[in-house]
Amino acid sequence: MNRVVIIGGGMAGVTAACSLATQGMRALVFERAPRLGGQAGSFYHRGMNEWVDYGQHVLMRSCTRTIEFLSQVGAADGVCFQKRLRIPLIYGSRKSVITSMPLPGPLHLLPNLLRYRHLPLPQRLSIIRGVLPLLLRRIPENATFADWLSKHGQLPRAVTAVWDPICVATLNEHARVVSASAAGAVFKKGFLTSHGADLGLFTVSLFHIFERARSFLRDHGGKVQASSLVTRILVKRGRVTGIELDSGKRIETGSVIAAIPPHNLHSLLPGVVAKDEYFAAMSNIPFSPIVNLHLWFDRPVMEERFVIAIDSPLQAVFNLTEIHKEGPQASHLVISQSAANEWIGKTTDEIKQELIVALSEQLPAVTRARVLAALVIKHRKATIRLAPGIEALRPQSITPIDGLLLAGDYTATGWPSTLEGAVRSGLTAARNVM
Repeated sequence: MNRVVIIGGGMAGVTAACSLATQGMRALVFERAPRLGGQAGSFYHRGMNEWVDYGQHVLMRSCTRTIEFLSQVGAADGVCFQKRLRIPLIYGSRKSVITSMPLPGPLHLLPNLLRYRHLPLPQRLSIIRGVLPLLLRRIPENATFADWLSKHGQLPRAVTAVWDPICVATLNEHARVVSASAAGAVFKKGFLTSHGADLGLFTVSLFHIFERARSFLRDHGGKVQASSLVTRILVKRGRVTGIELDSGKRIETGSVIAAIPPHNLHSLLPGVVAKDEYFAAMSNIPFSPIVNLHLWFDRPVMEERFVIAIDSPLQAVFNLTEIHKEGPQASHLVISQSAANEWIGKTTDEIKQELIVALSEQLPAVTRARVLAALVIKHRKATIRLAPGIEALRPQSITPIDGLLLAGDYTATGWPSTLEGAVRSGLTAARNVM
């Protein structure tokens, strides 16, 4: 059986390993952490007696490869999709819901947009006028989405209340930052396709998803070595010959998939190789941060499974106790702040104080509850920042080194830095190995 080494046990690496294992290859995954998952991983919170995900991940029904992967490893029951798109919104004391109707895309959103009370009628009509150019015209890569929206008659309030929140949630950056082509692709694949944006929430911690994947690999001849740090990718005459671990042990192989971020890859490559133009270009890929605040209350404070806040310091709030439908009696919420440049430099105490105040303004029940525990998780390099021109820096899976493949949501997948992008990159790398 041919042996393939995968460096990194995140979603990209695990997907590649599972794909290879089903095709008769011996997939060996080396993960430096004690558990699989990478940035999509989990840790055990002893104080609250539950598994906590490092990040709050959400799928859309258009994430077809991720859905197939979950089914492959027997974890499809770990995510629950909406029957049709439903996004609860809160703004001050007012509430609203964006829902889709049983109509073909993009007409499925039209009735609800016309009734969207948070916007005056002219703003609603401007949104509808912006949909056709998204569908029918070529979206430029060298312009920001905000510039494109302005050029196509989108009024400022419509951008603030609709276009920008979706950009932040899906691309981890504001419309004034991301390229028009990146944002346009998200809207086309998801929100302008009937059922494309139906949301899927994980009903279990991602720890359990990756444990299913580990079992699947074991049953198909693969192997996971956790707490194993790869320190070098061995190259001779332009070809991979193996890897070296921090213990000094060497593993021989002619095929290596590096499923790790670009800033971790360079240290594993010989100096002369790391200076290659292909690898050097990856150093210029910018990243955007995400900050999550987990809060445990002594009583329920929120009815919806999640809400999106408008005109608030808050962005998205998820009711994990309701989503998971099991676990401790405490009410567990997570506030997820994407494009968190203004938050990443704050102290954990500042983040807790400011977001709890903002939460109590949107959810009055918070003022009557007691906070049992609070936890801030920062991701400084959560996703790549798809500003104009950055797409050209995303590397292909096949590298100048024979036998070395790349996987990761930063590679050229045609998707943003999401679980779907990671899964697709893993599948591409496995296909290239074969």
